[in-house]
Amino acid sequence: MLITEEICKEMYGRIKRKRRSMTPVMYPFQAFGYCGANKDVMGSVSVDVRAFGKIMHDTLKS
Repeated sequence: MLITEEICKEMYGRIKRKRRSMTPVMYPFQAFGYCGANKDVMGSVSVDVRAFGKIMHDTLKS
């Protein structure tokens, strides 16, 4: 799967909303690694590991 800037934008857009009714969208973990390391995506994007863990936990729980 080719990870593009569009996927990164969509992924971080969904994460930023942090809705309780968030539709569980599963992205490959490689996408998180790639997008997190690529600082050019949406300016300076950094994902706090605890926040990411909570989002994944909430997503899997729902």
